[in-house]
Amino acid sequence: MLNMQRVEMFIAVAETRNFTFAAETLGISKAVISFNIKQLESDLGVSLLTRSTRKVIVTEAGEKFYQRCLILLQHVDDVIQETLNDSSSLKGTFRISTTVEYGNEKIIPILAKFSTLHPNLKIQHTASSKLDDLISERFDIAIRLGSLDDSSYHAKLIDTFEVIPVSSQSYLSKHYKNGKILDLNQFKDSCWIAHQRFKSPFKLELYNTQEEEKICFEMSKNPILVTDNITALRSFVLNSLGVGLLPKWLIEEDLSCNRLIQILPKYQFPKQGVYAIYPNTKHVSLNVRTFIKFLETELSC
Repeated sequence: MLNMQRVEMFIAVAETRNFTFAAETLGISKAVISFNIKQLESDLGVSLLTRSTRKVIVTEAGEKFYQRCLILLQHVDDVIQETLNDSSSLKGTFRISTTVEYGNEKIIPILAKFSTLHPNLKIQHTASSKLDDLISERFDIAIRLGSLDDSSYHAKLIDTFEVIPVSSQSYLSKHYKNGKILDLNQFKDSCWIAHQRFKSPFKLELYNTQEEEKICFEMSKNPILVTDNITALRSFVLNSLGVGLLPKWLIEEDLSCNRLIQILPKYQFPKQGVYAIYPNTKHVSLNVRTFIKFLETELSC
């Protein structure tokens, strides 16, 4: 009978094409992986990998074995889930990274509930706005806002949110007649405070709800201030430095209390995406699949 731990080591190397990355993913040494894969090849009587100083190549026999193993592991996960069929079915360590602000507002309460439902699952949470290297940092999943360019990860859209241009009434009263920005031209000339994801120049397709038409909007003026922290951006706007584009989930109380004023409410800015990001492998763990389904259900409530 084949040693399944050796099979898992082989899959890790086949997916990363690198013994070092595979070792970091599994939390063991490169020497242990190398020894066990050689033993696996000996047990099977075929060469699964071709090794060189620079890269690892999966042989034709190795690719066939890899594909069959993925199917096998998927079936094993499904059988375990069906057999246990209770909250205690998830086990091991689940490492998750979230952005600070959205994480605190939306994900942490859901993660707390998920932890209660799965007491045998050890959760390790890290707050970060960077797209961590999921393999080298050994995260199972990261929750990030906005698009993802790195194709080495899989990004699943789990939620969307509105972004709204806002300012303080003090800033508007000081710079504009009647204390209002009346049109897009005035908006373009405002003191722009930008998140680093929306540094000028940038183009967005706006929707005019009154005229029921789409408009191509370009912000070409350089911002007076740029930040990588959405909470800091909110604070700059509250302190009357200018106009900022902020997520509705962050400023709903500010809007209801008139601490912030929505600018040009007849225009809808494009919604932004929230993504669950995980290594782009064919075998996605039961922990990750279960958490994503739970997230989608909770965020839709």
